[in-house]
Amino acid sequence: MLRVYENGSSRPASDLTLQQEQLILDADNGDWDSDLVIHWCLGLVCPVCGGDEGRAKRNTLGAVKLSLCRSCVVPLEYRWKGMDEASAGAYRGTKQHHLMPRSLRGVFDSAKVRKAEDAVALAVIRGEEPDAGSKRMAKGGQVTTYFSNEINMHAVDACMVANKPLQHFLNASLAAEAATTKYCNLLHATPGVMFLMTGVAPIESGTKVG
Repeated sequence: MLRVYENGSSRPASDLTLQQEQLILDADNGDWDSDLVIHWCLGLVCPVCGGDEGRAKRNTLGAVKLSLCRSCVVPLEYRWKGMDEASAGAYRGTKQHHLMPRSLRGVFDSAKVRKAEDAVALAVIRGEEPDAGSKRMAKGGQVTTYFSNEINMHAVDACMVANKPLQHFLNASLAAEAATTKYCNLLHATPGVMFLMTGVAPIESGTKVG
């Protein structure tokens, strides 16, 4: 389940606001391990529907779309940029009624994936460029297999836990690298320091070389 944190900086679902998180939790308040999306209505005091069945269906569907049907942030692993948003989306997609792997299996049918993989392999053997459709279907099959494997889901859990420390470490490392580069450029711009570092006397203005 998603959880609401008082300190926004420590929240794992940083791709959503606190209000959006609460809306999702209030609307989809059934068992997330079940394949069924269930809204348990609180009657007239229900913040989602106020006891109206039509509103309950519309708002619960809207909450699920808000949680899972938005464009995904493309993360940059080498800088860990966007990993918090991407891992949060992947986490909800796998934990919330297993909707993402179930949807992927529906789109990337196993028989079509095998056929596409064979077409890609044959094209490679022939030294040809595989057609875009086969490549897309084969790649989709790989993604489906990954998110359908329970062991791989531990990696998604780990991203949620380790994201903030890793982001802090990388930010500090990049800042240190930038400071070191700036310092070295300053040293290179100082002739006396360059002579001490390299033993090469600086060339005075107007002096001919050779």
